[in-house]
Amino acid sequence: MTSASLIDKYPIEKIEVYNLKNYLINSGWRAEPFGRKEVLKFISPKPIWGNKYFEILIPSNRDLVDYAQIVTTALKAISTYENRSLENIIPQILVLSDLFKFYISTISTKIGNIPLKEGLPLYENINDLLIFSACAELYPEKRSFPKRLKIATDFAESCLIAPSNYGSYVANILCPIPSKESQGVSFDEYPPLERRSVIRILRGFKDVTEAVETKTPDPIVKNYQQGFNANMCDALVGIIEVARGNDLHIQANLSPSWSIPDDIITDISLVSSSKDYLEAASTIFGEEVLRSVNKPLIGLALNLTRNPNEEEKQRTIRLITSIEGIGVKTVTVPLDETSYRKAVDAHKDLRFISVRGSLEKIKNRWYLTNPEDLEIIGDLDPRRANLDQNIKHILARTLKRRTDPNLEKRIDSF
Repeated sequence: MTSASLIDKYPIEKIEVYNLKNYLINSGWRAEPFGRKEVLKFISPKPIWGNKYFEILIPSNRDLVDYAQIVTTALKAISTYENRSLENIIPQILVLSDLFKFYISTISTKIGNIPLKEGLPLYENINDLLIFSACAELYPEKRSFPKRLKIATDFAESCLIAPSNYGSYVANILCPIPSKESQGVSFDEYPPLERRSVIRILRGFKDVTEAVETKTPDPIVKNYQQGFNANMCDALVGIIEVARGNDLHIQANLSPSWSIPDDIITDISLVSSSKDYLEAASTIFGEEVLRSVNKPLIGLALNLTRNPNEEEKQRTIRLITSIEGIGVKTVTVPLDETSYRKAVDAHKDLRFISVRGSLEKIKNRWYLTNPEDLEIIGDLDPRRANLDQNIKHILARTLKRRTDPNLEKRIDSF
């Protein structure tokens, strides 16, 4: 491709000197002195053979007469070294990001357009896929999320829709990621939430292909802590439905600014039957759960209620607690008169209670059936409590209207 045709096809004129410098520095290239002030020299992160390194020259300012030509030559050199197409590199030079490409090939998308009624749910579901992947990175023990977490929605809102391709409709999604300088860490240290969320989605895709091959949703279900949760399954089902029975092809072009795990696959095709296993996994994640509580649930009693109909004698409390492997939840507990009175006393004095029973989840609500051994706990011993670190924040908000001079100390002792 000639320089002229390259400039015509790609937005070379949008690339500034700082775009090139930032991309190279964040990708591990090193600046070295050069004899001419008009250009800057960079050396590749690794040698291409022996002690021989790849060299790239970029313009030092935009006022050079041959600016576009030097940029074009540099882009081709980067493409050669990274073995990636200019189509994938240039968006990431303009915005430091990971790039997802969802290929939708149907009769109506052959000329590169997509009907509005299909395009809207496509992007809505991609948005949800990103949001709930970030949610899972924050709380990997959870199998589903009834609400979107703000930090996750902030990540999705930072993502961009890049131009599509001719010949089929391609949803190009740029997921901006922080530079290593802004994070204050090196390449191999803990990657930022944005990159981890992208990696989680790719691991989930791999689990889906394995589910199709083994004809069971087990690979998705078993790997939820590193892959898909219920919300992500639902979002991907929505994306697959837009393909109308055709295979869904997905490519990911990850920025070299952060190291990429060796087991990650970045070119995936999902057959239409993937939908069946995703729906089955989502059902398993969200189905009613009934299990005995080996350890007592320990928490605070809230919303104590008595049915005015004395014949039924129904009394319930809502216990804010932490369920092992699931997280902080509010559990509805029916009680007899004696246990209810204990709960009332504990509620008045802001004391903790413990209770055993069987946990049941119905339509995103948790219930404790057959409760027994309800006890009031005096000074809570953190070694006895199955409360995680997040519950103290929830308790602080829940109890903010209550006056207790020792409340802050008691919450911090969790």
